[in-house]
Amino acid sequence: MKNCALLAVVILGAFPLLLTGCTNTETSEQRISRVVAQLLSAPDEYLSRQDGLETILNSTGENLYSEVLASTEYQIYLEELFAEEDFTAQLYSKLAQFRLVNLMYPVLCADAGISVEVEDIKVQLELEQSRIYSVEGRAVLDLEGSRETLPISGKVQTDENGRISSINVDGSTGEITAQCLVWVNAH
Repeated sequence: MKNCALLAVVILGAFPLLLTGCTNTETSEQRISRVVAQLLSAPDEYLSRQDGLETILNSTGENLYSEVLASTEYQIYLEELFAEEDFTAQLYSKLAQFRLVNLMYPVLCADAGISVEVEDIKVQLELEQSRIYSVEGRAVLDLEGSRETLPISGKVQTDENGRISSINVDGSTGEITAQCLVWVNAH
């Protein structure tokens, strides 16, 4: 009987510790690193599907991606990949636009069969008052055994709750896009 009572005390005493282990203890830096790596990786499943890629590449109108942005399919796909609590409501509602317009290269890379893997993302708080973080890492592009490593750098800002409100990696995505275009034109 004493053993059962002792076992019950140990189990009940450990229960709060088990619950604590189940809660999200991700820091802002870890969240930013995870989200940036996932946003910059290409191709994604949607863009790899022929119908998704064709829809994007065949879009017409004032905005190259207007048909895709007008539909909700890609936005819904991104909402399945990214947690709402990682972003401010405004940025989360525009993930498709952000990824397709600001990060244009995933479409170009996917169309050419180029994969982009993001490695070694390092995030550091740069301006505490403004909650601006610097982001550095590298993108490894691969096309049929040809590999190119390009630097990633930029800034990410969060709101007072640690949710990502803006991401600026335009220079890095420009370099990745340029390399994808070089490989596309060479093959």
